[in-house]
Amino acid sequence: MQTSLLAVALVALASSALTNARFAAVADLDPASRWHLPLGGSLDSLAPPPLGKPLGKPLGKSLYYCGNPDEDLVTVSSVNLTPDPPHKGQTLHIEASGLVKQTVTNGSYVDVTVKYGFIKLLTRRFDLCDYLDQVGHACPVPPGVVSITKEVDLPKEIPRGRYTVNAVARLPDDGDDTGAQLTCLNALVRF
Repeated sequence: MQTSLLAVALVALASSALTNARFAAVADLDPASRWHLPLGGSLDSLAPPPLGKPLGKPLGKSLYYCGNPDEDLVTVSSVNLTPDPPHKGQTLHIEASGLVKQTVTNGSYVDVTVKYGFIKLLTRRFDLCDYLDQVGHACPVPPGVVSITKEVDLPKEIPRGRYTVNAVARLPDDGDDTGAQLTCLNALVRF
C-alpha cells in the first residue's frame, strides 16, 4: 500500500477539524436552503458529495489515498485506524509508517475541506509542522523512514450523517501559489 507518511498527521488534523467545526443544523440554515434538502428535510439522508474524481485507493474502510505515488514526496507503507470506521464518542487510534523522499520544511501546510452531506463545514489551511509536533516529530523532517502514532478523542456530540474530508499536504509555496505536493488523503465517514 503506498500513501503518504503524513497520513497520521492528516487524519489527526482532519479529526481535529471535524471535532472543532461548527456543525450546521437544519434550523440554522437559511430558509431558502431548506428547499434543496430531500423530502423530510433531513441532512442525514444526503449522499456524500462528489469530489470531482474517485475517492482514491482504499486504505481501509474510511480512508483513501488520492495522490500520485510516483510524484508525491512522501509515501507510507501502512496506515491503520482503530476502529475503522471511526465511532463518535470513542478514541480513534492512528498508526502510520512510511518514507519521506524530500525534507518536509517549516512553512509546509495542509489544505483541509470538511463536508457534511453537501454542506461545506470547513475549508482551512493548517500549518503542517504544528501537527507534526503533536505526533512527536518536528520540522524539518529529514528524508528517511518515519513511524507515527496518535490518539484522537471523537466527541459523542458529532451529528449523525455522512462526512467527507479532503486533506492535501504541500511544501511551502514556490512562487506559483502552490508548493510541491507531499500527499493527498480523502476520508468518508458516516456517524
